[in-house]
Amino acid sequence: MPVSYIYNKFYHELWCKDSHSGLHRTAPLRLQHPVIENFFVVSNPDNLLSPTIILPDLSPHLVIHHFRNGQTRARIIGPRRRSVFVSHHQRKQTLILRLKPCGLYALTSVPLSDIVDRSVALEEIMGGILSYQELVDVMHENSQDLLSFFERSFLPTVQRQLQWGKILSSGKEIQRKKVHQLANELGISDRYLQKLSLRQLGMSPKMVCKIERLACSLNLTSRHPDLPFSQLALESGYYDQSHMIDEYQQFLRKTPGQLFG
Repeated sequence: MPVSYIYNKFYHELWCKDSHSGLHRTAPLRLQHPVIENFFVVSNPDNLLSPTIILPDLSPHLVIHHFRNGQTRARIIGPRRRSVFVSHHQRKQTLILRLKPCGLYALTSVPLSDIVDRSVALEEIMGGILSYQELVDVMHENSQDLLSFFERSFLPTVQRQLQWGKILSSGKEIQRKKVHQLANELGISDRYLQKLSLRQLGMSPKMVCKIERLACSLNLTSRHPDLPFSQLALESGYYDQSHMIDEYQQFLRKTPGQLFG
């Protein structure tokens, strides 16, 4: 029997319909912070039926898994150019700190192209900013104090606003833009925009626009589930419905009709 999905915009994931019975979630926090976008806690995540689809995303994440055997694991999840099917088996609690798209580069100056589509140990990227042991201690004492811990740890490190950060926070519909238009708006060459994009976001400007189109279409689908696919395509920045189907298959290996029909 085909699996039908719903889009959870706060987690930027596709979940099987009716798969979240017994799942406890904190309300995601939208923050006025230079690098943190939001923070949320998921208790009993293994109640989610697999597969959950983790979507392509410009934002890096700091993810802390607390397993039922008492072990804790903290990972940095880099920007993603492809979807990933995951299982939440044996996880007691998951804490997710979603950074703004350029946030990790602003904190660490590590080129995002080094960790795109990768998961790396927290210490490998943020060892000089965060103490893993202190993080675990705070989590075990009171996970709600973690946000304050992150804010204290990150704020002294952020020293610059990046070009791509300005574009993405400006409200401009970059999913409708061509690369040369974005370069002109920044007053730089196409080639230099490509270099900045790889360093600050981990991927090409063209891929950034594709991921923004996908996110726009998913948000529209969640708000207007009866919107015809032809209209969804045009309002999301695709040339037409065929263009949208091609990019959905590229990212998700499924058409919109197979996911949401």
